[in-house]
Amino acid sequence: MTADVAARRANHYHLGTQRPFNYCYIRKNGCSAFKRLFVAQSPHDFASSGLSEMAFMVRHHRATDADLSLPTVLILRDPFERIASAFLNQFIMRLGRNETELHESVAHVTGTPPADLSFGTFVEGYVLKAGAALDRHFHPQASHVLPMAYSHVLSLGDVARGMAGLLGERIATEFFGTPVNAAQRFELKNHGGDAHTPAGALASAFAENRALPPKSALLTAETRARLAPFLQQDAALWHAFQSADKDPITGHVTLDLREFGLDASR
Repeated sequence: MTADVAARRANHYHLGTQRPFNYCYIRKNGCSAFKRLFVAQSPHDFASSGLSEMAFMVRHHRATDADLSLPTVLILRDPFERIASAFLNQFIMRLGRNETELHESVAHVTGTPPADLSFGTFVEGYVLKAGAALDRHFHPQASHVLPMAYSHVLSLGDVARGMAGLLGERIATEFFGTPVNAAQRFELKNHGGDAHTPAGALASAFAENRALPPKSALLTAETRARLAPFLQQDAALWHAFQSADKDPITGHVTLDLREFGLDASR
């Protein structure tokens, strides 16, 4: 097994419920709801483990070769919107308040105070130049998947009804009925912020008014063009998903990625 395949496989987790399934973990793709599901439905005791949800999944729920023959869930979303969403949720909403390793990483890579960066300069100076130091919330979706067939591929917006088809309505409603960590509820069309607005100003507006610019205001033709090479495989993956025949009830599709040509570099 190559290092690239091993890294991709490490993103896959197994939950042996009455309807066993696997899940490909991708940040910014509904992962918080899936973590809640795993710790709640696990046969292992999460409350007394002393572990974070992620560490608990790593210890008890990593998928084996045998597991990967079972139904496997993969959640995808528009790749450009995902980058903008991560910028708003992980960078802006926490800037000056609950800063994380991301903010340290950005300052180190760019040599610029995080508050002085706009979305445009964040993309140019961090996302496209960080290399191995890039925060995992910004890793392309295609870097997480294995060259295998995924039986239940869903868009982020169809997770609740797709998981209802796999696990039943009650469990799907409990864990996927309400989005977790969704920055979208704070986005205002008339916000005024755009791809050139300094992060400090966006963070201040959020702290004062709980308001964020819409992702569309950040994703200008210029920022999309700069991100396009970085997101080339994600765009192909998203196109394959959108072009596939969807189940009329659950909205899921089956994608065989064995011939997809996954790039080991990311």
